[in-house]
Amino acid sequence: MKKKAHVIKLLVLLTPKPWRAILEPKIQAAYPSLKLVWVESLQELQEILPTKSPSAKKGDDLNINPLHTLVEGDFKSARLLSILNEWIVPKSLFEQFGLGFYNIHPGPPERPGWAPLNFALYDDDKEFGATLHEALEDADTGRIWAVDLFTIPQDCNYYQLATLTMDSVLRVFDQNLANLISELNPQFTPMTWGAKRQTKQDLLKESLISPSISRVELDLKIKAFGMCTDVCQLRTVQSGKTFVFDPLRQTARSLDNESVNKSERTESIDQGVENNQPHLFIQNICLYLQKDKCSSI
Repeated sequence: MKKKAHVIKLLVLLTPKPWRAILEPKIQAAYPSLKLVWVESLQELQEILPTKSPSAKKGDDLNINPLHTLVEGDFKSARLLSILNEWIVPKSLFEQFGLGFYNIHPGPPERPGWAPLNFALYDDDKEFGATLHEALEDADTGRIWAVDLFTIPQDCNYYQLATLTMDSVLRVFDQNLANLISELNPQFTPMTWGAKRQTKQDLLKESLISPSISRVELDLKIKAFGMCTDVCQLRTVQSGKTFVFDPLRQTARSLDNESVNKSERTESIDQGVENNQPHLFIQNICLYLQKDKCSSI
């Protein structure tokens, strides 16, 4: 006789706030009695855990349904789910969840690690997606639960790929919601993570521009690393000065004085400079981006 699946008592979601508005209606519509806790940081996660607060707390103190009360026993039948979370969760925290810790990685198994969208564009990947997997102390190493894949359109830019990836994250969540809230153990796939595991250092290295860069390579770096300054910024180091570029605003600025003065110090670079090679180099990039003058941010 097939074992009946029981719904877990508690689902804790570690995710940026905007995702709550997207995911909460889906979960509550399907499982209205499920206790949900939404946290955005490690500090918030610590506050709800039994080792931090073993006594019962009211739901409205914990960002859950005010009709619910969170007690220590709930964590024996609790699961932690991370979605687009930038935090590395220590084992001492996630091991308190009796039914494990899982993550939705915004990339396919072939793209573990840092900035998968950027490197997929840089390497001209043909396929992308999202991966639901067991989360461990080392990011993107746990057993793979489910994968959603899609073909990257031709001439896809960063924002188009980001939108398609968010859709993929939602699909893998929707398709596996029933399993995520089930007490039964996951049925992992035989899929494994790829060997291309980029780090933050790799991203910094690839976003660096040299004076000898070709127009083709510059085009590719702008496409892959220059379109989302929240993730990374194109930059160059010339004569001891570091300049960063924002291709969308078509601006450049010097970082030299930021450590001296907390207020952001910027340096305008214009066409009038003729004998300073670093300035001319930056000017050429600005001109390549089809703007007459590079203004400070």
